[in-house]
Amino acid sequence: MRAALFREPHRIDLIKKELPVAKHNELIIKIDTCGICGTDFHIFNGTAPAKNNTILGHEFSGVIIDKGKENNDFKVGDRVVVDPNIYCGFCSYCKEGNVHFCKNHKALGVTLDGGFAEY
Repeated sequence: MRAALFREPHRIDLIKKELPVAKHNELIIKIDTCGICGTDFHIFNGTAPAKNNTILGHEFSGVIIDKGKENNDFKVGDRVVVDPNIYCGFCSYCKEGNVHFCKNHKALGVTLDGGFAEY
């Protein structure tokens, strides 16, 4: 698959990567649409944090083409919109219901590979 990889501020490379395989609790999505927002602009310019060597794109949708065995709520062919935020559920903020302050927050397209890719 092709993907736009954020190497560092002011550098994004178009790369080829193997199609991912769904782990036990993951979905593989064929990306239909991925938006570019102000956060992506700031990441590119180095004024917002993101992990280097990550596929950006945190606003995306598509169709599920594969799923892990523990994903019983989804089926192949489902159209989905992705919430890119991944909260730990264990820190004091998460336990209080203030997940937006999660101490271990991760985000697809910022700290984990996101939607600027074919899958």
